[in-house]
Amino acid sequence: MNTMIRNYLMFCHLVLPAAFVTAAYLFRLHPTLLTSQVVVLLSVGALPFILPLLSYYVKGIGKDGVMMNNVFDGSVSAPPEPTVDEIREEKAKGKSFNDFSKPARKVLRTLWKFQHEQFKDDFRQRWAFGIHPLALDYPQFHSAIIELRFEGLILNDLRGMVFLSNSGVDFCKTNKDAIETAGDIWDRFGPA
Repeated sequence: MNTMIRNYLMFCHLVLPAAFVTAAYLFRLHPTLLTSQVVVLLSVGALPFILPLLSYYVKGIGKDGVMMNNVFDGSVSAPPEPTVDEIREEKAKGKSFNDFSKPARKVLRTLWKFQHEQFKDDFRQRWAFGIHPLALDYPQFHSAIIELRFEGLILNDLRGMVFLSNSGVDFCKTNKDAIETAGDIWDRFGPA
């Protein structure tokens, strides 16, 4: 379809509703004008705008009824889908440490503190911890891990232990000053 036809179709889409709204308004003001002759004249006058639209939308009329053109057909190249890690990194980049809830900050502080105590700057190994589901502070811990896992900052294993993901390590490095300030952490652990 060339540009001239496309522009004419857009023009038809604008003219038809405007013409019929105007006619309805005039017939409302002057009901005596509404005669069969005027309706026929309006219909014949609108044919140059109606027929191109019909040919654009209707494929054919047959014994099965009206077959419509699929005007939305055509190949459009979709942008490449971002990976899950890229989405999580973008979310994490936009947030600062203080944007997280108090329990989430507590989990991050705990993971970062003991990661450094156990492994120094070796991030090939990760320190993990968990809270027993019957513990009083488990609801707080559970809400925090859901929030942090959604952001892609932590992962958990089958035992329910959580540890920093690669994105979580990068986030903690970026927000190191805020994380290492005084704050609440979990520090009494039993054997896993």
